[in-house]
Amino acid sequence: MGRILLASLLLLLAGCKGKLSKPPEVESETEKGSTELVFLLGDHKIGAGGEHDFSAKGLLHGRPVGFDLHFEPWFENPPGYINMSTWESKATIRSRGGESNELLRFLDQRYGADVAPRAMASSIECQALVLWEPPAQFSEPVSVVLIFPCIGYDQMRESSLWLDLRLEEGRIRLREKDPSLRRELIKALTQREGD
Repeated sequence: MGRILLASLLLLLAGCKGKLSKPPEVESETEKGSTELVFLLGDHKIGAGGEHDFSAKGLLHGRPVGFDLHFEPWFENPPGYINMSTWESKATIRSRGGESNELLRFLDQRYGADVAPRAMASSIECQALVLWEPPAQFSEPVSVVLIFPCIGYDQMRESSLWLDLRLEEGRIRLREKDPSLRRELIKALTQREGD
């Protein structure tokens, strides 16, 4: 019994990476073949109406990259087709200028999307969904799906990003799960002519 408890404790400690205090290299915690990137979760602000603002800050070969994230107040969608409640918010990804442009070009290359974006849109509205439990004050780890509207006519499905927000660890993990929609995702994040 004591050995099992000790082994469990060692596994738990091995999985803990500690709280981030400065922007990490975005690929520093990426496993081979994964699309996951890690950022410092900073500047968390809660608005009087229940809005939440975060910043995601990282480094790409020593250069700063990142974006800002805004959530409107969350509301519950009662059980329906999937027989469980979900929570929804209108979300906005905001560009941090050159830092976001650099990140978008990196994602375009990493995903093999070949969009060749010059700049990230200054703000991109999307739908945010959380399954199982409401995000409350983000005091517990929260997995958020960001769903972007379809940009092109060749795709009828919406692209998405997965974010794991871990306030207590100071981390945001960003993942993309559908290779067939990576091009649409990059297009959704790209500044369009006339914007």
